[in-house]
Amino acid sequence: MVSLETPVCDFDGNAIDFSLPDVDGKIWNLQKCCAEKGLLVMFICNYSPYVKAILERLVRDTAELKALDNNSVAIMSNDARQYTE
Repeated sequence: MVSLETPVCDFDGNAIDFSLPDVDGKIWNLQKCCAEKGLLVMFICNYSPYVKAILERLVRDTAELKALDNNSVAIMSNDARQYTE
């Protein structure tokens, strides 16, 4: 059984800049993703049973953060062409 609780991270740390393509080829970096009050960076896999189990909560929580002027970005290291799900 998977854990449905996410460990708490170091909220005082600084994010490292990145430059990554989305599934449509648009390039995203830290500056483009960050909102005025912050950015939640998630490393997820869209076909993971854990991610599927918390998807509704993830959507809800990121919408609540957006309302507080905090953006969210999900980074998946897998090749989207191989893992089309």
